[in-house]
Parts: sequence; structure tokens; C-alpha cells
Amino acid sequence: AGEADKIVMGRRPERCAMGWNQFSLIRCLIFRIYSIATTYSWFHQDLTFLRKKFIGNGFPTKLIDKCTNEFLAKLYEVPDDQVHTVSGGSVMFVLPFLGRPSYLLARRLRQLIGEFCPCVDLKVVFKRGFSIKDMFRFKDIL
Repeated sequence: AGEADKIVMGRRPERCAMGWNQFSLIRCLIFRIYSIATTYSWFHQDLTFLRKKFIGNGFPTKLIDKCTNEFLAKLYEVPDDQVHTVSGGSVMFVLPFLGRPSYLLARRLRQLIGEFCPCVDLKVVFKRGFSIKDMFRFKDIL
């Protein structure tokens, strides 16, 4: 009984290392299939072929499913709690002044930027529009 315990204890780290290598191999090959396949149907077909090969070589089905699910989750799931890591900066936006619609547009832009990019400080600057005096020179030519 003592010798059997030594064998089990001796094989346990190998199983952990082998499981890690299997995990890495599966993830690597799934990524390769994803990179090469141009359509979803090809990706699915190659993934089922790869799954059959892994099962035929004695890989645990739970491990194959776990690797596949994790890979697809990274691609298609959107995290709910996104953390904005961009340092807050100031962005200046120049608009022509057209009266009340200019103020409404500036307010709406600030709302949208605040909603989708809260780390950005939007500054809206109004430039005077065209006036009659723009048609004349400042000084008369002598």
C-alpha cells in the first residue's frame, strides 16, 4: 500500500502539468482555427473536427468544452462593468454660432460624450458666423 501511495503522489504533479499543456494546446489550436477560418461555418466545421481528434487522442471532453467556451466568451461577450482607463482629457469642439440651435447642439453633444466617454471633458466653443462686414476690407487701399 505504501508503494502505491508513492506512485499516486509521484504522478499527481505530472497530471497537473499535462493538464496545463493540454489546456494550452487546445487554446492555441482554437485560436489558429479562428484566425484562419473566413466564415463562421468553416470555423464551426474545423472546431468539430478538432474536437473529434482531441477526444480520439484521450483528451477530457470537459477540458475541450471549457477551452472552447472560454475562447468564445472572450470574443462575443461584452463585460457589464467596463473600467475606463483612459486619463481624462479636454477636447475642444468648434461650432459656428447660429443662435439657440447652437446652444441646444452643444448641450446634446456634452450629454452624449458624458454618457459614452465620461473621462473626456468636452469644451464647445462658438465661432461667430458670417456677417456683412466680412464682405468689406478693414482698410481702404490708397
